[in-house]
Amino acid sequence: MIRLRRHRAATAYQAAAFRLSRSPSGQDHPRRDTPSTNGHNCAYRSHYWPFRPDRVKMATDKGRAAFGAEMVMRTPLICALALFTCALFTGAAFAAVPGVTTANVNLRAGPGTSYPALLTVPNRSPIVTYGCLAAYNWCDVSWGGERGWMSASYIDVTYQGRLRTLTATIAPALGIAVVPFNRNYWNRYYSGRPWYRDWDRYYRPRRPVAVQPLPPNRPPPAGRPRPPRP
Repeated sequence: MIRLRRHRAATAYQAAAFRLSRSPSGQDHPRRDTPSTNGHNCAYRSHYWPFRPDRVKMATDKGRAAFGAEMVMRTPLICALALFTCALFTGAAFAAVPGVTTANVNLRAGPGTSYPALLTVPNRSPIVTYGCLAAYNWCDVSWGGERGWMSASYIDVTYQGRLRTLTATIAPALGIAVVPFNRNYWNRYYSGRPWYRDWDRYYRPRRPVAVQPLPPNRPPPAGRPRPPRP
């Protein structure tokens, strides 16, 4: 993109130099490609004559000014596109979605009932959802200054004008991102808790399930042939 802008600026400079090298009447100066009256050959001179260094300098300054103005106008757009790209790859482009709880539910330190309960969120309490696991069964939410994980079956969000339970179909439509649960999350929000050093005790990543190959097709058991129909 930068090379393209430089090429455009150079093209503008050449066009300005061409216009400034013409006579005031708009006609090109005649070529001096024949020997002059004093016996000197002027074929080596420029096609446009006479050569005006001041006009070339003026054209150079105008080309640089045009290039600078173009860069000033396009720099905010470039920065905005860069920020949008970074936000897209880091997940920051997804919005935090408000919702409410459907019952008295525990806010836990991880996506599972084996993790410690931070507190109990009362029924119909407003919460903010920041993301969910890939299965959309547990979501990262905040309430009362605490940040933790809550079962998605106890979260209602506004979808198409009414409250609906958060599911794998509704979450992507609302812009809820898929977020991971890892040690960095644990260290960021739970440092200093009594059970903070028990990460290895609580964290149990799911192991991939081995898929058993299907048995080969067996021929049907041999039996007596059916008699022909009458």
